[in-house]
Amino acid sequence: MQIILSSVLEYCGGVKRALKLADEQLRSVHDRPVYSLGQLIHNRIVTDEFERRGLVAINAPSEGKGGVLVVRAHGMTDEERREFLAAGYSLVDATCPVVTRNLALIRKYASDHHILVIGERGHAEVNSMMGIDGIHPILLSSPADVVSLARDGSYAAFVQTTFEEEKWQEIQEALRPFRVVFVNQICPASTARRKAVVDLAGKCDALIVIGGRNSANTQALASLARQTNPSLAVYSIESEKDVTDEMRHFQKVGLATGASTAHETLLAVRHALSHS
Repeated sequence: MQIILSSVLEYCGGVKRALKLADEQLRSVHDRPVYSLGQLIHNRIVTDEFERRGLVAINAPSEGKGGVLVVRAHGMTDEERREFLAAGYSLVDATCPVVTRNLALIRKYASDHHILVIGERGHAEVNSMMGIDGIHPILLSSPADVVSLARDGSYAAFVQTTFEEEKWQEIQEALRPFRVVFVNQICPASTARRKAVVDLAGKCDALIVIGGRNSANTQALASLARQTNPSLAVYSIESEKDVTDEMRHFQKVGLATGASTAHETLLAVRHALSHS
């Protein structure tokens, strides 16, 4: 078996920064508990290790006892920020700089535009964009959502940084008849990772995407691989424990990772494929 690695495998910059900040807090803070707002990143293997070290994931101030709260890379709503500060938590902001910039631009454009947020309902980054005080964005998750927009409005559109490229293009096309400023784009790191998967999908008999089951970008990569090469066998797994004999029967197997997948997990999967 030949194993071919994707050309883009590392954590994205936002994930690296969030993990670094959380690690620093666990190392330096000993007199107060350290929490994360929800799951720090969408990778159970990594978050289980942080939990073992003492990081506790909470979703509301009442779920903790006060202390240090690490804000995940997706950001937080203004209401969440107020509630945690009022409850006595100290915030360590690990919001991805790209997301932080987008949130600032939403505030800027909201003065003379209706704000459109393009993304998956319920995604943490989308919640942050939707949850800015005094702004009431319209959420678009598919081209069908566009029909509800008023034709005479002036809009500024912001896309979730990890949104599926194909859906984003379809929604942009549906918005062409409207007066819309497309302010941002999908994160360049996410775009590069997807281009690498498209390239890999043409070189393999099977492709394994490694990442958390609740990771939107990981599942999007697997979906993209299937669309790119319908005859390709595509598997989405979390760790080396998910490797099966079936995966070992292909001549050329590609390995790709989501933005929150540790390099150690990739190495473990590669080893498991090579050893039955």
